[in-house]
Amino acid sequence: MLLVTRLVQAVTTGLSFPVVTSALMTLAPNGKAGMLLSVNSAIIGFGLAVAPSLSGLIITYRSLQTLFLLPAVVSAVLFVTGFFLLHDLHGRRDRKIDIPSVIMSLVTMATFMYGLNEVTRAPAMSLVLMGVAVAVSVFYARLVVDREGELI
Repeated sequence: MLLVTRLVQAVTTGLSFPVVTSALMTLAPNGKAGMLLSVNSAIIGFGLAVAPSLSGLIITYRSLQTLFLLPAVVSAVLFVTGFFLLHDLHGRRDRKIDIPSVIMSLVTMATFMYGLNEVTRAPAMSLVLMGVAVAVSVFYARLVVDREGELI
C-alpha cells in the first residue's frame, strides 16, 4: 500500500511541478519570474526538509493514522477551494500526444536515474549510462524541434 501511494505521490508531483512553473512564468509580472520560481523552490525544499522530522514527531506522540490525517485534510481543503478558485491560464487546444516522445523521455530518464544510482558502485558504467541518456535526449529534442519548429 505504501509503495502504491508513494507512486501516486511521485506521479502527481511530476505532473504538478511543470504546471506550477508554467503558471508562474505566465502570470509573473515583468522581472519577477525568477524570484517567484526561487520562492516556489524554497517552499518545496522547506517542505522536504521539515517533513521527516514532523512525521517522526507525529508518529512518536500520536499514531500512524494521525500522520495520514493531516495530508488528507489539507488535500480535501485544497480540492474544494481549487474547484472554485482555479481557472485555465490558456484556452484549450486540440493537440495530439507524441507517443514516441513520451516513450523516449521515459527510457532516457530511467537510464539517467539508473546511472545516478550506480555512481558509487560502478562509476565508469554510470557515467556512460548518464552520458548516453543525455546525448539521446538532446538528439531527440533536436529532431522534435526540426520537425515541429518548437520544443513545446
